[in-house]
Amino acid sequence: MKKNNTFSEIRVALAEAENILILPHVKADGDAVGSASALTQILRKDGKNVYAWAAEEPLPSLAVLAHEAYVTEIPEGFTPDLLISVDCADIDRCIDRVQFFPDVKILNLDHHVTNTRFGDLVYVIGNLSSTGQLIYQLFDSLGYKINKKAARSILGAILLDTNRFYYSSTGTRTLEIAAEIIERGVNMAELCEELFGNNPKEKMRLLAMAIERAEYFAEGRGVFCYLPQEVQDQAGTDNTDDIVEALRDIQGVELALLLYDYKGTLRASMRSFGSLDVGKIALKFGGGGHRNAAGITFEKTNVDKVSRELLSTLEALFVRKN
Repeated sequence: MKKNNTFSEIRVALAEAENILILPHVKADGDAVGSASALTQILRKDGKNVYAWAAEEPLPSLAVLAHEAYVTEIPEGFTPDLLISVDCADIDRCIDRVQFFPDVKILNLDHHVTNTRFGDLVYVIGNLSSTGQLIYQLFDSLGYKINKKAARSILGAILLDTNRFYYSSTGTRTLEIAAEIIERGVNMAELCEELFGNNPKEKMRLLAMAIERAEYFAEGRGVFCYLPQEVQDQAGTDNTDDIVEALRDIQGVELALLLYDYKGTLRASMRSFGSLDVGKIALKFGGGGHRNAAGITFEKTNVDKVSRELLSTLEALFVRKN
């Protein structure tokens, strides 16, 4: 397995690059948006010409974390010297943009334990709370200035990927970083209100429909829901963020599986508690993630077949646990 590059090697790569392109993963979540946006601020303050090139516009609820350099189209003539993948467990999560620059070095920054350690330079700490935390620790150690705008985006990334410090990936250093950012003048209560307190009616309608469609397995310890495109259309949104967490938080449930259609693919999102390792299940099916939070993307496929295979495999987790 490829080891992490040293601080010195990463510092040299950053120093030699003038034009840097940051790549958050497709369907960027809060950690990806916040981390990529923070990096644009950090590196621009260092005199670099930097853009974060996203596959799509950030969700309205995440727009507060994005800065002016977070774009869906890069300026004509912009040619990067260095690509930085952010929060991508494997290269497929950003290959749609990497493919345009096949000869440019990639720096892989991530916190997924299932990261394939792709790229020319790698700095991955599996099971860290978030890529936001990784970027704060790395660039603080490298001596870069982290201004208030960057710090706010990092705090947002941490809050979203830990579900407000709820998940077991939250460590003492996670909380120390949050405190340091607050000391820099970032208002965490205000940020939480912006991130968590403005759910559109359409998103809440889709959540209600998901709960209504939920099916239970393993004697109620598991829950499964499929949201086809027509249901998302009926709700008026394709924003499935947080739905799988809401399903997992139902009383008595220890594991949740959400399947949903997304741009011609079938996505699986899994959440669990304790020793139920959905990360290993995701790996088995070509996906990735963490022990208690993982996902899989299936190309055009039979939904019934996928759900049967996944549910059968997840059922076995409960058997092994018992």
